[in-house]
Amino acid sequence: MAQTSALNTGVLYTDRRDFYLNPKEVSELWPSVTPFTTMTAKMSTKKAPDPDFRMFEYRSDWHNLYVTSGTTATITGGTPASFDYTAKTNSNFAPEVGNQFDVWSSDGTTYRGQVVVTTGGSSSMYLDTVSSSVAITSGDILYLVGHASAEGTGSPDAWSKEMQVAYNSCQIFKTPLEITGTLLEMALRGKTSELARLRGEKMKEHQMKQELAFLLGRRASSIDSAVTNGMRQVGSKALRTTHGLLPILEDYESGSNIHSVTKSSYNYNKFLDLMRQVYEYGNDNATKVALVGDQFLAWLGSFVDEKSVMGKVDFQMPMASKEFGFNIRNFMHQFGQIQFVRSPLLTQHAGGKYSGYALIVDPMNIGQARYRADKFEAGIQNNDVDGIKDQYISDKGLALTLPETHHAIKLV
Repeated sequence: MAQTSALNTGVLYTDRRDFYLNPKEVSELWPSVTPFTTMTAKMSTKKAPDPDFRMFEYRSDWHNLYVTSGTTATITGGTPASFDYTAKTNSNFAPEVGNQFDVWSSDGTTYRGQVVVTTGGSSSMYLDTVSSSVAITSGDILYLVGHASAEGTGSPDAWSKEMQVAYNSCQIFKTPLEITGTLLEMALRGKTSELARLRGEKMKEHQMKQELAFLLGRRASSIDSAVTNGMRQVGSKALRTTHGLLPILEDYESGSNIHSVTKSSYNYNKFLDLMRQVYEYGNDNATKVALVGDQFLAWLGSFVDEKSVMGKVDFQMPMASKEFGFNIRNFMHQFGQIQFVRSPLLTQHAGGKYSGYALIVDPMNIGQARYRADKFEAGIQNNDVDGIKDQYISDKGLALTLPETHHAIKLV
């Protein structure tokens, strides 16, 4: 009996009809999810001489030199007096002969006067005054304001500060894929070659593992400790992991650079105070880059549209970035610029736990360390296996220095 209509039954339905609009095309939910890995690689990628690598960092003291008085006394002009002092925390600053200091009370509310060093020392010094007399109390802060050498005098003793070392490790990422010889030869719709499809999919999985490790991975010890505490052992084999961005920020001064923003009570004045902290240590371009989840991005859009904020900042979304190869959103404010980059992994990972985060980095102080070049190993199956096994392998880590230049904001 001849078919008179396209019924959903019989051979006409099961074998003869072609249902596929584009039989060689596949729509993918997540074509790319690794902007942080891309950004850090383009900011800086250096060859690591050892999988447990080190980086030098230097924190200058010249921008805010001060000492704290350990003595209480009144200095009369022309009659130098001895004063004990303690240097600024983490500083080797030792006052030189001729240094001028403004003296303030410990709470910063009372100005005592100005003094000049006549004899320097590692823990004590002699001070004279510029005015008639200055009464100094133990705990007062002496801020350096200049230098005045007497006529005919020689060069004062010098002081200096040594560089510091930051540590991290490269870790070995491996992502395998396998296919049988039968499936390899099979004619398929969707993708012509199942092997090619799996290779593309596993490459993205490989990149995703790196992205999460650079964001959330934890080393056996922080970036302040050397290799002896930086790795584990599996039997006789070394197991290294890199310390990621968020754990580094959690380690730095008990997480002082992780800022909570209460959405219901946030205002423009609080925003300015937060940006002041984020840009306390800024690069010459006053530009930072932020990786953000969808919850944070949605809140930011509503925040800048509030009447109290509108016109005071400029939030452009989106803009194409030739530098990074994906869209960025430029946020201009009083202290500089933040380039916001949407991160699907922050939104999707761990049930959206990090969707309300903005991870702000200084591009001058972050990058990647690569111990071995990324490699695709094809055909690594055993000789008697009827099929193909491939593998992606990388050996790299996050190279981050000066954690005080990086910040995280989380919505609460």
